[in-house]
Amino acid sequence: MAENASRLLVDLLRVAGRPLPMLVLRAVPELAADLPQVLAEAEASGDVTVVDGGLVTVGPAASAAGAPPGAIRAAELHARLGRLLIGSGAVAPALVAHHRLEGLIADPDVRAIPDALAIATAAVRTGDLDEAISLFTAALTALDHGAEPATARVDALGGLAEALAWAGQREQSQALLHAARDEAIRSGDPIRLAAAALVWAGRSVSVDDDPMNTALVDLALDALAGIAGPAERVPQLTALLLGLRADRTVFADLPLARSIADDALVQARATGDPDTIIRNAFTKRISIWHPTTQEQSLALAAEMIALAPVARDHPEYGAVARLQVFLELGDFAHFDAELRSLDRRVSAQRGRFERVWLDTLTAARALLRGDWAEVDTRVRSAQALTTGFDYDILDQLLLAQQMVAAWHRGADLTSLVTDDALPAGPMRDAWAACMLGLTADRLPPDAVEAGLVHHLRNGIAGVRDDLTWGNVIACLAMASAEARSTTHARMLADVIEPIADQWAATGGAVGFGPFAWHLGRLYGVLGRTDDAAPMLDQALAACLAAGADPWAARVRLAIAHVDHSRSGEQATEALAIAERLGMPTVAAAASRVLGRGRRATFPSGLTEREVEVLQLVAEGRTNKDIAATLFVSVKTVERHLLNSYTKIGARNRSEATAFVMRNDLARRTA
Repeated sequence: MAENASRLLVDLLRVAGRPLPMLVLRAVPELAADLPQVLAEAEASGDVTVVDGGLVTVGPAASAAGAPPGAIRAAELHARLGRLLIGSGAVAPALVAHHRLEGLIADPDVRAIPDALAIATAAVRTGDLDEAISLFTAALTALDHGAEPATARVDALGGLAEALAWAGQREQSQALLHAARDEAIRSGDPIRLAAAALVWAGRSVSVDDDPMNTALVDLALDALAGIAGPAERVPQLTALLLGLRADRTVFADLPLARSIADDALVQARATGDPDTIIRNAFTKRISIWHPTTQEQSLALAAEMIALAPVARDHPEYGAVARLQVFLELGDFAHFDAELRSLDRRVSAQRGRFERVWLDTLTAARALLRGDWAEVDTRVRSAQALTTGFDYDILDQLLLAQQMVAAWHRGADLTSLVTDDALPAGPMRDAWAACMLGLTADRLPPDAVEAGLVHHLRNGIAGVRDDLTWGNVIACLAMASAEARSTTHARMLADVIEPIADQWAATGGAVGFGPFAWHLGRLYGVLGRTDDAAPMLDQALAACLAAGADPWAARVRLAIAHVDHSRSGEQATEALAIAERLGMPTVAAAASRVLGRGRRATFPSGLTEREVEVLQLVAEGRTNKDIAATLFVSVKTVERHLLNSYTKIGARNRSEATAFVMRNDLARRTA
């Protein structure tokens, strides 16, 4: 008996082609009774080797090439092992996935499908794409041999489509998604239709309301509502579909999306299913994203974190939400700790979706530090991971990171932010507002003013009250500071004041500096120097606490412009940072401040006040505007202009402007 068992053991190991866990061998009746003795004898003879972790592999004496004598019998046994282990929970899924697959291929059995799909889905999350594709394909083959259990075919098609998408095979993935959708519609089965809608619409994250996706979701919701009597999966499917409907509507109709998200979260909580609650809590957070909703956002994130340990599919959403909130709040101590925790989990579990967010959020942190190489590496990694997916929102976040990095480094943004790269939907105007702020220092003042008039034509109420709000307000503040637009500066200062302790961040992945910096600069435009200096000091403290050197350089430059007692000191610090990080625009502005401070006289014997008046003339200001900006009378402005014109030989404002430009006297703001 022992001899036959020993031979069977060796043949089984050679057919399997990999070490087998001890627990697997105990599931073989022919081995179970005498397994300790069989193992001892086989190990002594060199036929098998027992390695760490209780794995048994072929030993040196039995490792010769060629099929073992009992290959057919061993193959049959291997297939049976796959069936025996299904649902047993005795062995970790990663160790038995191969054996389940062997059993499924050798003897297609629809009873094995749910477990095989679960293993395959886990393999997608950990990046074992070959294993996942094999399992999903085997499951579909098995389904061709027997009656389909519940929504297995839709799930298998959707899972295989996702695995292929992660593998970069976009066309094959899309073809499978079409097949899943069309088969479900033809079936007329509400449950299958709901599953297909989740598979189809859930594989993309768009910045616009996709009519095809929303129509399928609505069709599935109507079908579920028509089911008579209790049905086990209906509440969960309904909650998930409502959440997906809110996702698909958030950029097209924000009030409607918020209403649907409320209903979806209520229904999700009623199901008690952790994944359904987590997914819909994340959707709810997206729908309310705003600097004034931080307390509610943190509560939702805490709920997701609490449910994550028992979640199957979406354990990462809570951590991602918390990271996003910490970034917006400027709480970088907690942000960095959470980011390290996410990095450890990704390293251990190899989750691909988690890896995308890890790269995206690590890029956000590097962007704040001025580590441009890390930004580039992480952005490219996230982009590569999502090849094959329609992740429009994530694409926009990654593009924004590249854009802000390029702006800090003084690059030409127009070559990066092309029409093809921008969304065609409701976010396009938000992008235009951000571009106005980031290019305002290179545009004529009247062009910047025209842009401000366009974006604020309906006041602050006209700015979309969604996750783009913080960035748009920050960038419009930058444009207003550059153009010295007092009307818009006053409007923007009023709305920023209550959130001055936060960072201008959106999507938890892109930062446009501390709001205190924007507010301090606006105060400077309004002539409120006594308010500007302490606000900029608050911004500098926030930058130093965060290790945000690029923003610290910009804040120091702003302080140099409003506080002449510290001008040289702050400009020197700004110049040192700018030169170290490669920020030529800031370096040039700081050098001008330092040069002006060392110069005893200006060209043609102009006084400092006369230069200030000429600078404002060059910006297209009227005498009345200049008087309001400098807190002097219009007659005083006229006197300064008369003296200036005499000294520089100018006859009108155009010639005065030309003198300012020719002598590099144009005013710059940080």
